[in-house]
Amino acid sequence: MQDAFGNAVTTSTAPISLSFTTQAGAALSCTSGNPLAAASGVAAFTGCRIDKPGSYTLTAAPGTWTAESSSLTISVGSVAKLAIAFPTSTAISQSAFSTQPVVTVQDAGGNTVTNSTAAVTLSLTNAPVGATLSACASASTAGVTTFTGCRIDKAGAYTLTAVVAGPITATSNTITISAGAASKLAFTGTFPQKSPKRNDFFVPQPEITIQDAFGNTANAAVSVTLSASPPSNRSGTLSCAATTRTSLNGVATFSGCQVSYQGNQAGLYTFTAEASGLVSASVIVTIVQ
Repeated sequence: MQDAFGNAVTTSTAPISLSFTTQAGAALSCTSGNPLAAASGVAAFTGCRIDKPGSYTLTAAPGTWTAESSSLTISVGSVAKLAIAFPTSTAISQSAFSTQPVVTVQDAGGNTVTNSTAAVTLSLTNAPVGATLSACASASTAGVTTFTGCRIDKAGAYTLTAVVAGPITATSNTITISAGAASKLAFTGTFPQKSPKRNDFFVPQPEITIQDAFGNTANAAVSVTLSASPPSNRSGTLSCAATTRTSLNGVATFSGCQVSYQGNQAGLYTFTAEASGLVSASVIVTIVQ
């Protein structure tokens, strides 16, 4: 604060505000606060910064009086964070995402670091056992890495993590992967837990799951038929409450199943599950005498 002749007005405590010629979206901040009360006619600002690159002129204004600074050029800072754009929220197992991830390398103010050559990688944040993110190709230009072909093979809910050297990371929104079209059958559960004797009911009973090509449970209503083939020179037969069951939520559960025979018909029996248009499944069960 000065008088008309450039002398400091040391008695002044008037607050002084800083402003600047605004670039679109830019903001000026100071750790000292803005406006700042003068002390002995001087307002000593600290920690002032502008978050967007460009050329600026600062204006100090206590009331109706103003003063302008020389031109100030703000450039983009060093790599400080990542931003990941991934609007896709659902996809089918092993199908490329309809909208692929785009990762931008940014400075602390959120500006794209266009001269960055840092490699950006993607991974699954919370992958269940056996799940993989695959087929991702990437191209980086002026601080922006665009991915193509990315897909996940196992059904479930995931987030993607982008990593750049540092490490600096960013986590995407959640994407839910659903099973693809029904493709095959599989014996699931623990059928049987022990070798059953003749005429004993299996513990547990057979459970057949409808799966897509990658082993995910396909939520499909499918008519599944269960049969058993005895070993050579044996004649045991399979009986169930029903040997054909329609799956519910992708699972066909059988009940009352046993192998019946007279005499010594023990051995290795092949159980086969079949459904029209799907790959069948088989399991070998030891029937004891």
